[in-house]
Amino acid sequence: MSVLGSIWQSVYRIFLALAIVVIAMVAIRFGVLPFVFNVFGVADESAGVIRHLAMILTISGGYGLAVWLIERRAPGELRFDGRAISLSGLLGVISLLIPLAALWWLGCFRVTQVSVGQNLASIALIILGAALLEEVVFRAIIFRYLKQYVGLITALALPSIIFSLLHFFNSNVGGWTSFISVTLLGILWSLIYLITQNVWAATLNHAAWNFTIVLSGLPLTGQEDWRGAAPLQTEAVGPTLWTGGDMGPENSILVIFVVGAVIVGLAFLVRRQLRKIDRL
Repeated sequence: MSVLGSIWQSVYRIFLALAIVVIAMVAIRFGVLPFVFNVFGVADESAGVIRHLAMILTISGGYGLAVWLIERRAPGELRFDGRAISLSGLLGVISLLIPLAALWWLGCFRVTQVSVGQNLASIALIILGAALLEEVVFRAIIFRYLKQYVGLITALALPSIIFSLLHFFNSNVGGWTSFISVTLLGILWSLIYLITQNVWAATLNHAAWNFTIVLSGLPLTGQEDWRGAAPLQTEAVGPTLWTGGDMGPENSILVIFVVGAVIVGLAFLVRRQLRKIDRL
């Protein structure tokens, strides 16, 4: 296949898969759910939880439908792999705790109040759904098709850069450190998907990272909506280059170093996997 043909195939499949997922989400969110809530008189308290669970099922189901329609295969990347998912989630927590611990040791991270937190289960569900959507879009669809038709390096770089730039629409996001940090996170989650071939592994790492930030009481990529609900009320003091300032830890150079180190480690795993494939 020619270069132009490969590019066309990747673009065509990416847009078709995205369209199927979006149509499924719109149909469920604005068609099916309001009808069901109205017929059964679902209370507002329950409606929120049901809505979030329904969207998680819709995103994964919509992606599975897209894979079947476009590639005529079962979506094996949606399988439940307890070991890969658990280890990936743990890696997400540890990768953030390391720079937070360094900030605490440097005196740049202070805990001012400890409480039980508020609505943490609901927040976790929202974060899981958002992480799943981003992983399906950027890793399972864009990264996977670009890798298949254009190559690994482009597949790692392009969606990660787009992923980072889209976060500049958030409040308090901007500057070279935030761009590098979020781009590296995109590469990290792409590598996790590449190694595990599992959407849920990448999703749980992403969600665990975000939820740990929420629990720490710091801004999540510039958003401060949930800081009041966190069990830890904290403040970051010192140079923005270290603390991340109003954007939160994802704007910290410490996060860049830690995520970069994790990427190097995962890259060695990918290289070893590719060598094994070459020997077959």
